[in-house]
Amino acid sequence: MNSITVDGTDHNLAFSGRERGSGGYGYSTTQSAIHEFQVNTSNFSAEYGHAAGGVINTVARSGTNHLHGQASFHDRNADWSAANSFTTLTERNAQGQYVSVPYQPEDVRRQWGASAGGPIRQDKLFWFLAYDQHQRNFPGVARANQPEAFFASPSAQTIQTLAARIGTSPAAALASWNNTISELNGLLGNVPRSTRHVILFPKINWRPNNRNQLVFQYNFMRRTGLNSVATQASDTYGIGSFGTSHSNSDAGIVGWEYFYTPNLLNSARYQYSHTLISQLASAMTPFEQQFAANAFGLPPQIVVDRSSGFTFGTRSPLTNRPILTKPVSNS
Repeated sequence: MNSITVDGTDHNLAFSGRERGSGGYGYSTTQSAIHEFQVNTSNFSAEYGHAAGGVINTVARSGTNHLHGQASFHDRNADWSAANSFTTLTERNAQGQYVSVPYQPEDVRRQWGASAGGPIRQDKLFWFLAYDQHQRNFPGVARANQPEAFFASPSAQTIQTLAARIGTSPAAALASWNNTISELNGLLGNVPRSTRHVILFPKINWRPNNRNQLVFQYNFMRRTGLNSVATQASDTYGIGSFGTSHSNSDAGIVGWEYFYTPNLLNSARYQYSHTLISQLASAMTPFEQQFAANAFGLPPQIVVDRSSGFTFGTRSPLTNRPILTKPVSNS
């Protein structure tokens, strides 16, 4: 319910009260380009009337008569953090039993950037440029929801039911069952997952005289997240169902300020912006590809039932996520 602005221009996503470009856990404004924040919690003007909570305005830096700049580097690595005892994975030991073991996922985050500004012509024309890049590597783990039930041997009744449904002998049905379980097991394991985020922010200030100032600025942001829609350390989706996200944001602003008197200012601003946020299905595994010959080009949702074999239902073309569970109760 808040409104977010940059230099007085709208900076909200179209359908939610969040900063533009923040879909997919991204950000659109580099810290090195920020001069200050202005926060209004009440009694703000009518141009911000669509905000029921408050207004947060980001004022960007500009060039001055003196060259100035900064550089930064942040390194955040899970190897330097304490392990969380509640983060576990279920593994099969040498005795064939499934036990929970502590798990500390790999998570490496690096962010670096630089900014600089100065005069092109003293007291008249100034430049400013900021750059920011963030990269993260945090592989995920695809796991079965209940591995002890998922990999349990089928009962004789289950095999007889399966043999009757597919019209074959119990021995062939058992072989088919084991073969399919083996292929489903191929949907489990490590998933490469990473994000790459780049921001460029150039800005020009021109003061032709003491009464007028023109501002030209452009914010460029691109973010790609490989298999990063699902962000948990481990999840009950197949290795081909974590999803890839993309966030693109472009915003150009032109502003004109005219000082009637030292205490009276007229300001006009024009913004052209474009934002694209998308989430796409990851590449299908060979097991899923054999079921993808349909109008959507995607396999159906795969549900494994203990008593009646494998059933295939309708899968959403937007999620493309097989459910890796096998109910213990017969239904």
